Amino acid sequence: MTSQPSGALKRSARLGQARGFTLIELIVVIVILGVLAATALPRFVSMKDDAALATIEGIKGALASATNLAYSKCLMRTGCSNNGGAVFYVMDGQGRRFIRGYPDAGDDLRYDIGAWLTLSGVTAVNAGGSARFQVDSASTPSECYVQYTEAAAIGAVPTISSVTTGC
Repeated sequence: MTSQPSGALKRSARLGQARGFTLIELIVVIVILGVLAATALPRFVSMKDDAALATIEGIKGALASATNLAYSKCLMRTGCSNNGGAVFYVMDGQGRRFIRGYPDAGDDLRYDIGAWLTLSGVTAVNAGGSARFQVDSASTPSECYVQYTEAAAIGAVPTISSVTTGC
């Protein structure tokens, strides 16, 4: 005949099976989570840099499109594209200044290449014959920009370049 364990023995057997985590197991989990965080964090931090670089590429594309659109509109005007000096026209209800058939990079970006773009998070700066569009969220905005330089001669095209060292 087998004897049944008493109630007290049953309870102590169940308590022995229901263990929690040991301190060592918890420390190992925390260390693993720390290693994973240290590995993943740089990837998330570099997303800000990637965003600034993507903004630069977007500005370059917008400038190229705006320049081509402006040149096309200028070709439809008499004397616009073959004029060596600055020419002022009202287009789309706004004053626009052209030089050699393309948007002027001139002194007043309200009438020059800046009038052809609507950009947010970007500061337009006149750089004497060039216009710079700096990314405000960049680490160093003065070293993270797209530069539009007006056409140097009749028949030449404006240059669009970028500096990304501060992005």
